[in-house]
Amino acid sequence: MHPQMTTRTLARMVAAFTALFTTCLLLFPGNVQAATTPHATTPAATNLASLVDPFTATGSSTNGPAGWNVGNDFPGADAPFGMVQFSPDNATAWAGGYYYGNNQIKGFSLTHLSGAGCTVYSDIPFMPYIGTVTTSPATNPGQYVSTFSHSNESAHAGYYQVKLDNGANVQLTATQHSGAGLFTYPAGKTATMLVNPSGSINGNADAEATIGSDYISGSAVSGGFCGANDVYHVYFYAQFSQPFATTGTWHNDIVTPGSTAAKGSSTVSPAVKKFMQAQAKVANGTASSADVKTAANPPTTVVSGPGSGAFVTFDTSKNTAISLKVGLSFVSVANAKQNVNTENPKGDFSATLKQTEQAWNQKLGEIQVSGGTATQQTTFYSALYHTLLQPNVFSDVNGQYAGFDGQVHTAPKGHAQYANYSGWDIYRSEAQLLGLLAPQQASDIIQSMVNDYTQSGQLPKWAAANGETYVMNGDPADAIIADAYAFGAQNFDTKGALAAMIHEATQTNNVRPGLNYLDSPGYEPQNGTYGCCNFYGSASTTLEYNTADFAIGAFAQALGDTANYQKFTTRAQDWENLLNPADGLLEPRNLDGTFPNPYDPTSGTGWVEGDGSQYNWMVPFNLKGLFSAEGGNAKAIQRLDTFFTQLNAGPNAPYAFLGNEPTIETPWEYDYAGAPYKTQDIVHKVENSLWFPGPSGMAGNDDLGTMSAWDVWASMGMFPETPGTANLVLASPLFPSITVHRPSGQTITINAPGTTASTYYVQSLKVNGQTSSKPWLPPSFIANGGTLDYTIGSTPNTSWGSSPNDAPPSYQYGAIPTLVALNPGRVTVAPGAQTQSGITAQDISGNATTIQWSTTAPSGLTVTPASGSFTVPAGGNANQSFTVAADASMQEGVYSVPFSAQTSDGTKLPISALTVVVAKPGDLLGLFNNAGISNDGQGNADFDGDGYSYSEQQLTAAGYAPGATVTVNGIQYSWPNVPAAAYDNVQVAGQTIQTPDAKAGATQLTFLGSATNGPSVGNITITYTDGSTQTAQLGFSDWTLGAGTSQPSYGNVVAVKTPYRNAGAGTDNVGTYIFASAPIALNTSKQVASITFPSSLNQGALHVFALAIS
Repeated sequence: MHPQMTTRTLARMVAAFTALFTTCLLLFPGNVQAATTPHATTPAATNLASLVDPFTATGSSTNGPAGWNVGNDFPGADAPFGMVQFSPDNATAWAGGYYYGNNQIKGFSLTHLSGAGCTVYSDIPFMPYIGTVTTSPATNPGQYVSTFSHSNESAHAGYYQVKLDNGANVQLTATQHSGAGLFTYPAGKTATMLVNPSGSINGNADAEATIGSDYISGSAVSGGFCGANDVYHVYFYAQFSQPFATTGTWHNDIVTPGSTAAKGSSTVSPAVKKFMQAQAKVANGTASSADVKTAANPPTTVVSGPGSGAFVTFDTSKNTAISLKVGLSFVSVANAKQNVNTENPKGDFSATLKQTEQAWNQKLGEIQVSGGTATQQTTFYSALYHTLLQPNVFSDVNGQYAGFDGQVHTAPKGHAQYANYSGWDIYRSEAQLLGLLAPQQASDIIQSMVNDYTQSGQLPKWAAANGETYVMNGDPADAIIADAYAFGAQNFDTKGALAAMIHEATQTNNVRPGLNYLDSPGYEPQNGTYGCCNFYGSASTTLEYNTADFAIGAFAQALGDTANYQKFTTRAQDWENLLNPADGLLEPRNLDGTFPNPYDPTSGTGWVEGDGSQYNWMVPFNLKGLFSAEGGNAKAIQRLDTFFTQLNAGPNAPYAFLGNEPTIETPWEYDYAGAPYKTQDIVHKVENSLWFPGPSGMAGNDDLGTMSAWDVWASMGMFPETPGTANLVLASPLFPSITVHRPSGQTITINAPGTTASTYYVQSLKVNGQTSSKPWLPPSFIANGGTLDYTIGSTPNTSWGSSPNDAPPSYQYGAIPTLVALNPGRVTVAPGAQTQSGITAQDISGNATTIQWSTTAPSGLTVTPASGSFTVPAGGNANQSFTVAADASMQEGVYSVPFSAQTSDGTKLPISALTVVVAKPGDLLGLFNNAGISNDGQGNADFDGDGYSYSEQQLTAAGYAPGATVTVNGIQYSWPNVPAAAYDNVQVAGQTIQTPDAKAGATQLTFLGSATNGPSVGNITITYTDGSTQTAQLGFSDWTLGAGTSQPSYGNVVAVKTPYRNAGAGTDNVGTYIFASAPIALNTSKQVASITFPSSLNQGALHVFALAIS
């Protein structure tokens, strides 16, 4: 049992006592509530709501790297897909509003996201206070915060309770559009309620409150999810069970007793703002290690500042329990009032709770599990609960909702508009589960996306309320729509949805920056030009677009559109353009076709929230092709075995990172390689180590239910691997018996008698009574329902599902049968010299082929031979070498040599040009391996591996234009004579530069450069013409001086400072520097022959733009 389970059990006992105590209070004369305990009377056997532990994923996991191990779920009350999430907010800036490790509560607010990575919402907090308001809650917020103990706290699905240390007991529940609270104050004390419309976690552009005789209404304007420009306007109407004894308001530092109206804005503290900026950088793929650390340590939000709100007191002489019903709307106060009066007309807390628990029991009861441990059942139903929270209803009971165009629209009767789409996440597991278990709601969720497109011209990518944030990458709406449709959510405008998907995949738009590159060169280049919005991670974005295109193709095929099926399925195979035949890995690629050389698969450069080792598996629709391209099934199994050495290693490791989305499909990929028993083993290891009830029971952000949905699928022993289809790949179930009752009438029965934590290997399987050796199920199983009968054992059956004929489907339509590339794709040659390169080919079709190639070099360059042919074995790799020579009179510069390639039957094969750098010995141009300078607004360089770069425009304005001679401390340097976004500096890694033109008797050696994630220092080796050597230290300060927190190091002198750096296509307003190194004294009796850069550093990376021997 995990430690959290003991705490939870104690908390539930306390909750039961608290409920009984409250019931006794309600029995006193004058009580306006029904004298019943606020707990459901559903029999225990069917009370699945009681099995849910909402505290799961509200803390930090010990099974993941710091900064990536927080679940960010909220523990408060919610109805299935409810607009209201009535939940406590701690005094720190956690994304879910609550962190289990904090023991302070500053309020109970109405809106929360479940497991997001950035802060937003926490709107309209209510806070019971014991005493009289004497100082402003805006400028003295600490006075109104209360500590609490987890031993006095409990929750289950639809219910939350806490006894605050200030003496107030709080119980919360919710309907779809409203919240209900029961606040019990200590007898004989002043019973005050604070309502803070300016208390949203990201601050408020505006907020107001109006006090009536027994109600408070108002609104709040907030937004700014992950640093975006989204804005929403939320309204509330809160009615209490008795008239107020006194009223008052506060505005900034002024408290006005007797006042009934307040209006004003609020801001967050500098520390919270810095935290929010760090969160945004993590989400946008531009975070440094310091940013990750900052984002993992939320500061206090209890800080003096502006703000406005209302407070009231109650006469509790006859009844210390005050009930609240509060409606929410994103349209108007009138709609908020109508919402609560429709769903909770009597304000009866007990009846409302019972109604909500019944709603949860109905939804949770669609999957019945038996057997397993109590911990496993709680884990399962807690995950299912979290899956059914969001996207959530956004329209009011009258159908009205605020659209993406800022106008009020009305959903058709019987339907609802939904909001809050964590697109990059939910397409991988949650959309499919919602289609399976909630087809009506999922259909409305998809129709809402189509409505959003109609109003804004684009499908939601990562949308909060009725605003787009552009957080994360790819075009996830396509897979969400196709996934939901494939799993049964089909009651929406399918024709309109497909038209929207095709338009967004073919016409310039903000959701798909870099769309133009998909046709040529067929991938998102690392040094491409991207405008709006938030482009980063070129290689991972290519793979995301490939998944999106395959989903469009699958959806088109399902609707009978063969032409678009063929078009988009073919373009989905663009992943092949990232495959480097030289090493069999998917890699970032430059616009000229070159791959990084050398390539580090654990680098985050080109990837989003992960690295090359982790994204190397992300071709979920064509794993057969991927495995063939990377050396075949045996090699894929070997690589997967190494990959799963660690299950949750973090974003820069050669191992799995199962606490985050990009690798959650990988455990199932053994099925495609003929080793299903290894999938069974890894899935059960993950289930039994990374998932459990309690605050630390999730390995990373839940991301609006994505990770919880993964757990539900994994517990059933299946997973929707292929986007846009209802194919299910199999492991083995966690429970001996599982029954799924779909709302559409189908039943899925899964029998696996004898399953335990150590007995889970499939020995055999029957599907609907027929023996099957296939580790996958076709779409008909989901469509019609059926029965799986497993025979389970404690040792693996290595033959079951191992035949290539049994592998799950891979979709290879439009794939290139043989991949060709130049290796290396970039060479350096001196005028009058020559060097070697070659053409490499990898077959993925399973058939031997002959490659024919030719090239025409530009004047001054010669390629020998200029054409050739070679045979590639089936599933194998082959290559042919050639020589590149430069004339003695060739001008220094970067040249492109075009190549063409085809198979012997005339099939044209895509191949990039060869990049030839002509550089004299001693010129750093030949060693440049990093693009650190970009044009403003284009985001086409990546100096630090996190998407940041120097501004070409700012450097030019400072005199550092391409080819300029610059002087620092009297020493002249030649600034790199290359255009923006080209390789312009040496990221040192032990390279050696010859210095034939070094001045004899020179006294000093100096460099221009900087460090990323520094300051950084290492040793250089100076070799003299007589063979003697000298070792010296080369150190550079961090290029932003630690975001302005430090001074230059290692004797550096500031050569140039710019007011900002480029952050992708945007800017980061931090001072950014180029430094001159401290002079290194040379032996004046000798002449320098070469310089070898450091091969190891203390930290970070050293970058050199220029050097001078003087």
